[in-house]
Amino acid sequence: MAEKNSPLLLSLNADLESLFYQRKQQGKTQNPFLTLDYGRRSAANESGAEYAFQFEQPVYFPGRKELRQLLVDNDSKIKEIQLAEANNSIRFNAVRFTYRYLVSMGKKITLRNVLKDYQSWKVISVRDLS
Repeated sequence: MAEKNSPLLLSLNADLESLFYQRKQQGKTQNPFLTLDYGRRSAANESGAEYAFQFEQPVYFPGRKELRQLLVDNDSKIKEIQLAEANNSIRFNAVRFTYRYLVSMGKKITLRNVLKDYQSWKVISVRDLS
């Protein structure tokens, strides 16, 4: 129950999911970038139309995509380790608090018995004195 309600675990799971999609994205080639421009330009006391056309396509050096994917893979491994560590920490704390509760309940029962014994001894000692 503590694991289901933990905001830390929910956050780490969301990070892992985003890294999964980021890895898929890093493996893809980016979309080309296209720019068209039109304007007027004046030079040497004359004006005329100016046109511009620009096309860009990012080109990756060989192995660059794989390196970016490898970086994302390493980040996801780190997040998985952090998730396992957080899981273990939450479980440990739950067991620790349960143990403390059981010990305190045992002490409470023992204290009740001691008080009962003390009260009965007090009653007996008062009878003996009279």
